[in-house]
Amino acid sequence: MEKNRILTLLARKMGQVATSAELEELNELLNKYPEYHFIKDTSESMHLQFHPPATHEDALVSRNWDHLAEAMEEPVASVRRPVFTRLIAGLGHIPRVAALVGGIALAAAGYYWLPQHKVSTLHAGQLIARNGEKVRQLLPDSSFVWLNAGTQLHYNPDFGKTSREIYLDGEAFFEVAPDRNRPFLVHAGKVTIKVLGTSFNVRAYAKDSVVETTLIKGKVEVQLRNGHGRQILLSPNEKLTVSRATPTTEAMARSTTPVKDTYSIQPLVYQNDSTEYNEVAWIDGKLVFWNEPFEEVAEKMQRWYDVRIHFNRDDLKQEILSGTFEHETIDQALKILELTTRFSFTRNGKDIYLQ
Repeated sequence: MEKNRILTLLARKMGQVATSAELEELNELLNKYPEYHFIKDTSESMHLQFHPPATHEDALVSRNWDHLAEAMEEPVASVRRPVFTRLIAGLGHIPRVAALVGGIALAAAGYYWLPQHKVSTLHAGQLIARNGEKVRQLLPDSSFVWLNAGTQLHYNPDFGKTSREIYLDGEAFFEVAPDRNRPFLVHAGKVTIKVLGTSFNVRAYAKDSVVETTLIKGKVEVQLRNGHGRQILLSPNEKLTVSRATPTTEAMARSTTPVKDTYSIQPLVYQNDSTEYNEVAWIDGKLVFWNEPFEEVAEKMQRWYDVRIHFNRDDLKQEILSGTFEHETIDQALKILELTTRFSFTRNGKDIYLQ
């Protein structure tokens, strides 16, 4: 397979035994499969001090497979071991060491949002994914967090020692390290999420009228801040949507009691012939929207592509759209949407005008 060939060529390159023809072949394959640039970058950043004689090329390549596996196994296998295991099972026709690295590399390519993914460094308890970026970070308590574009995360200096509390504005996916003595708390918009050890997604952008909590595995307890102490338990593959209370002026004048936020719980379902949930598709580098108004889709696209979208026609805002974009540029994505929705667009740098 061509993708396994990429891994073999990378191992030969690491050992400095690749021919010029092989290096040219590697570049061609990386252009064909851009998601594998991550593996190339990883191998180049290892700074391996390994220079055995070139006469032992087979042993050299084999040992470089081991080095690549050792360098990549911990961050990938610890995050998504089931994927890693399935991939290894499907690679029985290639050598054991090659299969090991192949499984790790394929898991990495499938789980990171490439080529947009960036690894950021926390400064004073702050992590930011700007528009057009996505960030993955290991937290001090050994939990992992993935931040979608336009997201900010903050935590106190004692995080992981005496408490585990996070303040989120935006969208993030968490793989929480179990710690029964220190519950993991996420304060996001109108909800606080309490968890001991689980995987879940939170979407709580300040501009959005709703907050979504999607549970993939484990169990979480969600407390509604404007729910008069209401606590909701979610089970795996469930999504909680909390909508902002918007009482009329007349209703507010008649009542002295704050109006409660409304909420609903839905089971997660596969959409659009997919094998993954739309709510967490962004982790795999996919911008997914399903039966959503163009105005909401535009908000997602602004964060995803780091652009500013302006509506010159108000009627466009309520057009209902569905779609999935993965490798498309913003211009390509809008041209695809033009096929099903009557509008046109012009672009001036980061500003896009819809008419």
